[in-house]
Amino acid sequence: MWNIGAEGQMLLGGIFVGGIAIHFGDASGWWTLPLMMLGVIVGGMLWAAIPALLKSCFNTNEILTSLMLTYVATQRLIYLVSGPWRDPEGMNFPISEMFVDDALFPRLYGDWHWSFLKGTRINASVFLTVIAIPCIWLFMRKSFAGFRMNVGGLAPLAARYAGFSTKRPSGPCCCSRAASRASLAWGGGRLIGQLQAGWAGRRVTASRRSSSCSWDACILSVSCWPAF
Repeated sequence: MWNIGAEGQMLLGGIFVGGIAIHFGDASGWWTLPLMMLGVIVGGMLWAAIPALLKSCFNTNEILTSLMLTYVATQRLIYLVSGPWRDPEGMNFPISEMFVDDALFPRLYGDWHWSFLKGTRINASVFLTVIAIPCIWLFMRKSFAGFRMNVGGLAPLAARYAGFSTKRPSGPCCCSRAASRASLAWGGGRLIGQLQAGWAGRRVTASRRSSSCSWDACILSVSCWPAF
């Protein structure tokens, strides 16, 4: 299955995170960060579920739907940071209010004083990515659900013969990739209107169901953290 809507899924994850952080504001507590972690995953998965559902039910072209939804997400973000979420002290730039400390991961240099990371904004959430990589690998390679997805991608006819649905895995595959990619939308402490489709490289990500373990998303997640 092709999914070239990664940027849109990251943007929706960022919008969900920003909504939670801005809504609670100074009333935030220890529970804000876990709630935002859940929100960024749900946002990315919901946005990816739209083309996956259209593909499974109506056999629409997921390349077109996922790509067009990226620009819908971009316009939604620009509307929010230019209107209801705009920072009143942002000198009229399309940026949201800064998130409070409870809504941010501790930075490895600024908060934990890891001197060899001086000059970067890498935060503790990078460890979540490192943990997610083997978990996703175990799911795809060692679980029955992952095996069923692999068979459905490599040999649809064999999957149907074995009684596996060749349509149902489309949603979980697409959504699992979206969840890992959405984590990239969170790191700068605020939402910025210039974060538009294509910031991650304007590349087409070809993802068969058989390779849906999100290795590309995991590598991209690790490599992009220094930019934050």
